[in-house]
Amino acid sequence: MLVALNQFLKENLLTTSAHSISVEELSDILLAEVDQYRLNQVKPTLSNSTLISAVREAYEIFNLADETLRERLVFQIVCRENQSNIAIGAVTADQAFTGKPHDSQVYTQTLKRFDLSNPVLVSAHLASAILLTLWNAGVEKPSAAIHVKTVWHWHSERSGTWSV
Repeated sequence: MLVALNQFLKENLLTTSAHSISVEELSDILLAEVDQYRLNQVKPTLSNSTLISAVREAYEIFNLADETLRERLVFQIVCRENQSNIAIGAVTADQAFTGKPHDSQVYTQTLKRFDLSNPVLVSAHLASAILLTLWNAGVEKPSAAIHVKTVWHWHSERSGTWSV
């Protein structure tokens, strides 16, 4: 998960020649921004059940965080295909916890921490977020560091755009 990815980046990609990893093995990507920590939950295909699972996972993370971190956390789901027909705010605690104990106040706060403008981001390729993270970390050829089935070409200027 995040700890393993962080360790991998520090030990291999940023200081030595890289081993290959598959982006599909990643379930969460943490992006540290100036005033917030954005936790992207990666779901190749987002269905109603995986959406509910993602909301429950966000609750579990939010519940463990102290107040300072809670104020800076932003959740977002990244998927290739969104087949869900429910909005994040419509996921009830009963759906997420199916009778298991939970703190309803923390659950309500968790829902409010999802990205307000785009809680579910449909991305052409799930690798784009991790490739951008590697590029921002100083890896000149991030696509060479991970196994990606689609061939990506990073524009030489740091414009933040990818082309296939």
